[in-house]
Amino acid sequence: MPDELDGYGRPLRRREVVAPVRRRPLRGAANLSFELVGQLELVGVRHWERLVELGAKEVWLRLRQQFPERDNFASLLALQGAIDDEDVTFLPLEQVDALRRWWLGHLEAERLGGDR
Repeated sequence: MPDELDGYGRPLRRREVVAPVRRRPLRGAANLSFELVGQLELVGVRHWERLVELGAKEVWLRLRQQFPERDNFASLLALQGAIDDEDVTFLPLEQVDALRRWWLGHLEAERLGGDR
């Protein structure tokens, strides 16, 4: 097929049409309450892709810093469930145990660091 020409006899340049990236909203994600979604937005996690990028542990630390009442294991599990798009009750036990160990280790390290 010969090159198409514009009105001046020059070859047409084709521009690739790129659809805008649609980010998945946090509202409606598994395990995330309306309150938790609002808190996530306040700590800079405004869409699901950002939650996945940062990971449950990092986001939990950010939440905990700004919202001390989020100092619980359930919040960490809710974040991981949202990342995996899985109800918390269906997360693999190995994953839950690993998160629990990390959470307890973090709390213990924090407690020891605060006593000095």
